[in-house]
Amino acid sequence: MGGALRDAVSASADHKTVVLDCIPTVENLASTAFDILKNVYQDTYGTGLSLSKITLYETPNCWAEVHAGDKQPV
Repeated sequence: MGGALRDAVSASADHKTVVLDCIPTVENLASTAFDILKNVYQDTYGTGLSLSKITLYETPNCWAEVHAGDKQPV
């Protein structure tokens, strides 16, 4: 998506569109979510808290897991 269009979509205060730089497969979404959330969890409360795994379900029988150690979808 072009920069101008991305800026216009992001500028809307109540937009619900998520723009990614990848194909939105469950594996890519899980990886992107992990990248975003790991910074939120990283020692937020001064207790050494960190994100170790995320599981994202596409359907009850289809999911992707991303682990901190290898950062690869499973």
